[in-house]
Amino acid sequence: MIPVIVLILSIGLQLAAAVYALHLIRITSRKLAWILISLAMFLMAGRRLASFVSFITAGAKIPLSAPELIALIISCLMLIGVIRIKKYFSSIYSAEAALLEEKAKSEAIIESLRNIAEGVSAATGETFFRLLVQYLTKTLNVDYAFVGELVGDKGDKVKTIAVCARGEIVDDFEYNLADTPCENVVGKTMRCHPRGVQQQFPLDYMLAEMGIEGYIGIPLSDSAERPMGILVVLNCKPLDNINTLESILRIFAVRASAELERSWIEKNLQKSEMRYKMLVESVTDYIYTVKVDNGHPVSTLHGTGCVAVTGYTPEEYGFDPYLWHRMVQEADKPLVNERAEKVLLGISAPPLEHRIIHKNGQIRWVRNTPVPRYDDKGNLIAYDGMIKDITEQKELEFQLYHAQKMEAIGTLAGGISHDFNNMLTTIIGYGSLLRTEIKNDNHIMAYVESIIASAEKAANLAKNLLAFSRKQIISPNNVNLNEIVRGTERLLSRLIGEDVELKTDLIDRNLIIRADVSQIEQILMNLVINARDAMSDGGLLTIKTDIMEMDDEYVKRHGYGIRGSYALITVSDTGIGIDKEIKERIFEPFFTTKEAGKGTGLGLSIVYGIVKQHNGFINCYSELEKGTTFKIYLPIVDSEVKGAKFIEFAVPAGGTETILVAEDNADIRKLAREVLEGFGYSVIEAENGEDAVIKLGLRVIVWVVLSTFLYLRQHTSQYFQPQILLIT
Repeated sequence: MIPVIVLILSIGLQLAAAVYALHLIRITSRKLAWILISLAMFLMAGRRLASFVSFITAGAKIPLSAPELIALIISCLMLIGVIRIKKYFSSIYSAEAALLEEKAKSEAIIESLRNIAEGVSAATGETFFRLLVQYLTKTLNVDYAFVGELVGDKGDKVKTIAVCARGEIVDDFEYNLADTPCENVVGKTMRCHPRGVQQQFPLDYMLAEMGIEGYIGIPLSDSAERPMGILVVLNCKPLDNINTLESILRIFAVRASAELERSWIEKNLQKSEMRYKMLVESVTDYIYTVKVDNGHPVSTLHGTGCVAVTGYTPEEYGFDPYLWHRMVQEADKPLVNERAEKVLLGISAPPLEHRIIHKNGQIRWVRNTPVPRYDDKGNLIAYDGMIKDITEQKELEFQLYHAQKMEAIGTLAGGISHDFNNMLTTIIGYGSLLRTEIKNDNHIMAYVESIIASAEKAANLAKNLLAFSRKQIISPNNVNLNEIVRGTERLLSRLIGEDVELKTDLIDRNLIIRADVSQIEQILMNLVINARDAMSDGGLLTIKTDIMEMDDEYVKRHGYGIRGSYALITVSDTGIGIDKEIKERIFEPFFTTKEAGKGTGLGLSIVYGIVKQHNGFINCYSELEKGTTFKIYLPIVDSEVKGAKFIEFAVPAGGTETILVAEDNADIRKLAREVLEGFGYSVIEAENGEDAVIKLGLRVIVWVVLSTFLYLRQHTSQYFQPQILLIT
C-alpha cells in the first residue's frame, strides 16, 4: 500500500509543480523557458502515471525501491522550488505594477503641474490668483478653490483675492477664521479632510450652504515665515487621490506665497509713494540761491522743493539758466525784473508776489522773498531767497473780495430800491386815486394808465433789486425740491422752445428744504432762460437734483459753505459757455452781455440774491464752447413738508374806527391817510415807532395799527396793550 501512496504522491507533486510552472509563464518575461519546464514536468508526471497504470493493469506489485523514494523527494523539491520561484516572480510583478501605477500617477501630476504652470506662468497679481484657482478646479476636478489674505487688526479674518466656483470666477467675500477648518491651517500647516468636513465643523455655516464634503487647505507665508493667507480646495463629494492633491497644492502654495508677498510689497510701496507724493505736493515753498559776480547773476541753485511748486526739477533749472525767467507770466515780468535789479544794486526789497506758469500749464501765484548776502568788504556776492506757493491764499482772497463786492453792491441796491420803491408807491397810489376821479375822461385816462403801467414796471425792477439785496419779503415753508422741479417742468419746456431738449434727473428721495416756492421757481426760470439764449442753435439742457455733504475739507478747498447736508440743484447746458473775465461779473446787477434792449442784467443777480436769502450757495462752472453749469446748494431740513397757509382778505367797507399809520416816508404816509379817510376812518400819523407809542398814549383805545415799514426803537414794546391789533 505504501509504494502506491508514494507513487501517487510523487505524481501529484510533479503535476502541482507543472501547474505552478504554468502560472510563472504569465508573470515572467522568460515565457518560453517556463513553457518547456512545465512541459517537462507534465511529461515526467505522465511517464510516472503511465508506469502506475501499467502496474495496476498487469496486477503486478509496485515495489518500494530507493529510486521511487528519490523520485518522491525530487518531486517534492521541484514543487517547493517552483512555489518559491513563483513567490519571487510575483513580488517582482507586483513591484513592477506598483511602479507602473506610480509612474502613471507621477505623469498625471506632472501633466497637471504643466497645465497649471503654463496657464499662470506669465500672470502676476490679481490675474495670477484668478488663473490659479480656475486651473486648480479644472485640473484637480474639484468644485471650489480660492486664495485669501489675512485681514483684521488681529489677523483673525480672511478676505478672498480670487474665488472660482465650478470653473467660474465669482465675487470675493470675507469671513472669520473662528470655528472653520481654515483656523487650523493659517499660520500652521496643511490640513486635509477628505470627507465629512461639515460634521467636523458644524459652526461653519458656509460649508453647509455650499454643500462641502471634502476640504484641503494650505497656509501661505512670506519669506520670513510670517502668515499672509491661505490656499483652499473644496469639493461637494469626498476627495480622491489625496496625495496628488496635496502634492500639487504644496507646489503652487510656494508660488502663491511669493506672489502674495510681492503684491503686499507692491501695495506698501504704492502707499509709501502716495505718502511721499502727498508730502511733496503739500510743500508750498523752497529755498534758492543766486550767485552774483560784479553785480551780475552767474548761477542759480534751486532747492528740491521746487518740483512741488513749479513742476521742474533742480536739474532742469541747471540745464536751462533762463528757465525761471521764462516761467514768469508775461504781465508780471517787468515787476520781477525791476525787483531783481534793485536786489543786485543792494537795495532792500520787500517780498514780491507774482504769477508763474507751472510745468503743467497752470498759473500759480508765488511770494518771492530775496535776502542779500555780502562779503567782508560789503560786496554783494549772492542773495538767498524763498519761493512760497500762495495760489490757494490768492484764490481765497479773490473769493473774499468777490463776496465783499457782492455784499456791497447788494447793500447799495437794497438802499436804492427801498427809496425808489417808496417813490413808486406814491406815484402808483396817486395814479390810482386819479384814475377813480376821471372815469369819464378817456383821453386823460389813457395818460394815467400809461403812468401807472410804467410805474409798475419800475416797481418790478425795484422788486428784483430787493431780491438781489436779499431784503425781499419771502414766505418760506418746508417743501420738497423735487416736487418744485416737477411742477415747473412743463412751463420750462415751453420757455426753451423745440430746438432745445430738456432733461431732468431727480434723485430718488425727498429733498426737504425751507424755501419760498415761487422764489425757487424764479431761480429755475431765470437759469433756463439764460441757458436757452446760450444755445441759439439748439442743444441739451439738464436739470439734476442730488444730495451733497459739505465737510470742513470741502469748505476749505472751495472757500465757501457751511458744514452740513445740502440739496443740490445742477442746471447744465451745452451752449457757447462763458469767458473767464465775464464769469467773474455774472452775478452783478445790470451787468449783461446782451445787446441793448435784450436784457436788464438782473436775471442772475436775482438768482444770487434768492439763493443767499435762503442761506444757500451758488457756483458757476463754464468754458468757452463747452457749456455752462450752475450748482445751487440749499440747506436740507429734517422735517415734513408743510403747505403755506393762505389768508383771504376782504375789501374794507369803511367805518368809523381809528387807524394809526406809522411810516417814515412822508409821501406814503400822506397817501395812506387820504385812502383811509376816503373809506371813513380816522387816521393818526406817526413818523416812526417812538412817535407811534407817544401818540397811542393820547387815545383810550386804538383798534388797528397799520404799518408798512415799522421799525420800533428800543424800550417801546412795553407801551403796547392787549387791545391793540398789530398788522405788519
